[in-house]
Amino acid sequence: YILALLAFTLNSWAWRDQESIYANLENSAWLSNEDECSWYNVSCMEGTVISLQLNNFSLMGSLPPEISRLPFLAGIQVKGNLLHGTIPPELRLLPFLTTLDLALNNFSGEIFSSVGEMKMLELLSLWGNGGLNGTLPLSLFELSNLRMLYLDGNNFTGSISQDIGQLTMLKQLTISDNPITGVIPSTLGLCKELELLRIENTDIQGTIPEEVCQLKSSSRQVYDALYIKADCYSDYLKCDCCDVCCDHNTQQCFQDNRENPEDSDAKLQDHQTYNSTNTIARIIEIKQKIESEVLQRGATFYEIDFDDPRYLALEWILNQDEMRVPSDAPNLVQRYVLALIAFSLDSEEWGDDELFPSWMSGEDECTWYNVSCFEGRVLALQMNEYSLKGFIPPEIGRLESLALIQLQQNGLHGTIPQELVEL
Repeated sequence: YILALLAFTLNSWAWRDQESIYANLENSAWLSNEDECSWYNVSCMEGTVISLQLNNFSLMGSLPPEISRLPFLAGIQVKGNLLHGTIPPELRLLPFLTTLDLALNNFSGEIFSSVGEMKMLELLSLWGNGGLNGTLPLSLFELSNLRMLYLDGNNFTGSISQDIGQLTMLKQLTISDNPITGVIPSTLGLCKELELLRIENTDIQGTIPEEVCQLKSSSRQVYDALYIKADCYSDYLKCDCCDVCCDHNTQQCFQDNRENPEDSDAKLQDHQTYNSTNTIARIIEIKQKIESEVLQRGATFYEIDFDDPRYLALEWILNQDEMRVPSDAPNLVQRYVLALIAFSLDSEEWGDDELFPSWMSGEDECTWYNVSCFEGRVLALQMNEYSLKGFIPPEIGRLESLALIQLQQNGLHGTIPQELVEL
């Protein structure tokens, strides 16, 4: 009943229309006669709904409070729709909720004051709604398991509480593009895991505390190094450790500008405008894009082991791939997925021949051995008798134009990914 209510509340016609992609997936149309656990992007465990992944469904309407009657729900992802209204305070009644992604919608109003009751929450993404407003409730800083907090692109006011230091697991904080005032609390330095801080285009002034800057000098791998982007150009906000400084008035951003320029216009001409090929920025942006568009069920790289194929593929893209694809490259996701397949299926067995470059070379992935493409999109993978070992990663489903997979006579094991059915 609750899932049917969601469908009718959030414009279910798009899911029932026979011309819709959501209604043409075998045994997976919402409001079909099949088990609701087989409905499109509904995940269950032992017959109980644990995750809803409804990103970019062109949904309209408001999120019904009755969603809280799915007591084992761990993930709600509705990013990139046309949802409106307030965020239901009943969400606090979901004791196992770890992921709440409401980004890029039209939600309005304040964050409900009891948000701190969502003790298991690890990711809270509200960026790009525009209409969310009010001050940040103090209970927000009681979410001790919170790792990702994205609040940018809204209308939040007030200042950041000293209590932010209680978020000791926090890894990423973005509050840019909000009229937030005050200063950055020194207690943010207690967030030892912090790797991303974006506070540009706000009314925050003062100085980035030394306690925060010291997080950059702690012993970390480059993938976890703290990256800071702020309105530190022309000393609007003083910062001795920012990676990118933006002009508060023009919102132009520049690389590593910590000077106090005497002539702002001259300095603007002398500095190279920041872009996504900047090394640290590229790392952050690529990680975020792959987390949001590729990884399954809201997974993030912070919870993935270093020897996991997903992490190894990321490391290759960031550090070893000679192509050095930027974060906005149209083939980034495709190239990452092929690298993930290689690491999952023992890529050491794949070498060169006289006509085609090997997998994991710096060449265009469409030229890799036995990869076939059309207009830059992978159409076929023909890897029969490769002596491959391992399992087929479910992320292969992100190769959305894939029409042919041949993996005969290899040593693969595990289950056949459900994502293949959805191609």
